[in-house]
Amino acid sequence: MSVGLVKDLTSAIEKAIAFRTGYNSEQIASDIETNTDCWCRLEDDSNLKWYLISQNNGTTVTEYYGYLSRMYPIAIMMENCPNEILKILFDSKVIVENYYDKYKCDEKILGQFVDKHIIDDGFLYNDKIPFNEELFNAIDEGVEYINPCGFRLEELLN
Repeated sequence: MSVGLVKDLTSAIEKAIAFRTGYNSEQIASDIETNTDCWCRLEDDSNLKWYLISQNNGTTVTEYYGYLSRMYPIAIMMENCPNEILKILFDSKVIVENYYDKYKCDEKILGQFVDKHIIDDGFLYNDKIPFNEELFNAIDEGVEYINPCGFRLEELLN
């Protein structure tokens, strides 16, 4: 895990979008479960858009290894992920990115990848950036959005 750094996912997400055709996440998830003693299950918390790859004791998760996108050939993996899982992902032509505390991504690319509004909310915290009344009102009304200049994995998953 890389603490304090911001990883740019633009290139990885752009490639994942480009190579989406023919991607079969169900088969990859099955391969992981068949060839390792790990779970690779669609995550309810991600609105069934990401598979959680994890170690388990038969009834509950005991160690998290990462997430595999259901729709795009990209995975975000923890440093502790076993090599046998990484090999399955690489052999399946999945783009593997390491887990970071924060990510950033080009607005247009991110907009093709997530079902949320893309809002750079920097104007809320930096008085050198002009205030945007329209975006402020959207945020104030509770619109679900992701900031392309800095977001956490959890925001990408939900």
